[in-house]
Amino acid sequence: MSVAAIGGIVYFLVIYVFNYASFLVFSKGLSRQSRGLQSRRYFFTSLFASLPFLLWVPSVLQDWLQVLSAFVAAEVAQVYLPLFYFTNRKESTEIDLYHDTAFSLYALAALNSLLSLQHLLPAFSGAASVLIAFLELVLIMLSLAQVVYYKIYDGCIDNDGMKTIVCTDVNEVFSYFGSLPLVVKGGLALLLPSLLAVLFLCNSVAVKAVEGSEWQVALMCVLLFFTVYYLFRPVKGLFYRTGVVALYLVEKDYLKVTENYGESQKKRYETLEVLPLKKEDGPVTYVMVIGESACRDFCSAFTPMEHDTTPWLRSKSEEDAEHFFLFHNAYSCAVQTVPSLERALTERNQYNDLSFAESCSVVDVAHKMGFKVHWYSNQGHYGAADTPVSLVAETSDVAKWTNQKLNTVLYDEELLPFLDEVDPGVNNLLVVHLKGSHFNFECRYPKTFEKWGNENSGLTYENSICYTDYILKTIHEYASAKLNMRAMLYFSDHGTFPGKVRSPKMRDFTQCRIPMFIYLSEEYRRLHAERYEAVAQNHDKFFTNDLVYELVCSLFDIAPSPNFCPENSIGDLRYKYDKYSLLTYDGRIEIKTDPYLGAGS
Repeated sequence: MSVAAIGGIVYFLVIYVFNYASFLVFSKGLSRQSRGLQSRRYFFTSLFASLPFLLWVPSVLQDWLQVLSAFVAAEVAQVYLPLFYFTNRKESTEIDLYHDTAFSLYALAALNSLLSLQHLLPAFSGAASVLIAFLELVLIMLSLAQVVYYKIYDGCIDNDGMKTIVCTDVNEVFSYFGSLPLVVKGGLALLLPSLLAVLFLCNSVAVKAVEGSEWQVALMCVLLFFTVYYLFRPVKGLFYRTGVVALYLVEKDYLKVTENYGESQKKRYETLEVLPLKKEDGPVTYVMVIGESACRDFCSAFTPMEHDTTPWLRSKSEEDAEHFFLFHNAYSCAVQTVPSLERALTERNQYNDLSFAESCSVVDVAHKMGFKVHWYSNQGHYGAADTPVSLVAETSDVAKWTNQKLNTVLYDEELLPFLDEVDPGVNNLLVVHLKGSHFNFECRYPKTFEKWGNENSGLTYENSICYTDYILKTIHEYASAKLNMRAMLYFSDHGTFPGKVRSPKMRDFTQCRIPMFIYLSEEYRRLHAERYEAVAQNHDKFFTNDLVYELVCSLFDIAPSPNFCPENSIGDLRYKYDKYSLLTYDGRIEIKTDPYLGAGS
């Protein structure tokens, strides 16, 4: 047996032992039969990855830099396996991510086929070096991104993390990278070209031509094309069944299902039952303001603190307590915008099994009331078929977003000119969606609102809270003076904690302790006395913002129906929930476990 053939056999054994040993280390709870099945699977997939060296071009092994770079790039493609294991080994009873390892081995087969063709076809050498280096770079960077995510969030990416990625605005990406230290940004700028250059050198230095027949070239081409097809064939390709890609496809499929939300509005509208119990005595406006990433622990109106971060709301709640009601025990139902608001704005909540696509929204209810709905947002907008939030917004009569441009900062005051579009001569629901205190905090307010400096994230966060207080004051004063405002509701989608790493997972109740208040005018108090009394009595009770839909129905003072359950509304005297029955984090955590329950606990 030739030395080259022995080299091919050794290569196969290394591949097999390495991958099967990794499987044994990073799997859990599998039966003996299952382990035996996987040992045979790894044997054949390792054999397939080694075929170019075992049968046809074993002399390629002499160019060990090429072989090593291909091996490293392919093997790191299964980094999700150990990350998943370390994240879930304590909770999961069974762990088996075979498809990630299989993908890496077939990717290695493709790279080895390209290496063989590079040696068999000298004219193809230069192009092959670039192609192989690029493919290796993609595999390495995808794996490196997962490792970085694991280090930042102390766990591998999951559905919550992928939902954040899928729904992230491009401007948010620029804002995040803009917040990184200069040395980090410089390192990232150098990493890609440097790594690509190293991989190119590994695949282009001293490539030795090998004498081969036409049938050998043909076999290498067949192996390459079969491997690529097996990896990326529609639906069942190994690539689509790897851990991270499968997560991505689940989230994309969910968003795709919601794309027909606007189209199904007619059907929902026809079955929606809305019966006003009291008739308004003239054109009126109801206002709903949705905040972003505000935690009531940092709002002086809710929590005693050194800096008066919400001076307007604090003074109103103290001086005009008959009309301003603060909810000291309000929580978000999730720690991300989309899962929080898709419930807050619709019938769907943590306590029913309705899907988003079949749920009526606050916009539908307002339309059934004969109201004109205006929706103005400073959040990024991708188009009508992007997120459940934008889908609900697009069903409004008027839906406008601030002029989002890449790498630009737009403060929430950019929304204020839109208020002039609201006609005071008709009944209106006005929805204003703020950027609020979204990270980066220092980008959320103009220089004039740098009240307490910018030395740390805590101060910049407090500045952003104070700026939101000013925006709320301006909206309230305008709507009161010019739009005959009956009621105003403000709540945040979720909270955050400055100084801690942002996470799609719930790590602390500061991520869901939200500020919320309701203003009820004297006219509202006179005409809707029972609703007023309910808000006055219930405002210290516990509440999660996935029940905002029912609260809005109560504020509209409509009769119970299949689409409105008064017992779910904190604006009704029949409200049934308390801290023992309420949930957060998509129904996974009980509110009663909050170590700091606040007033009324």
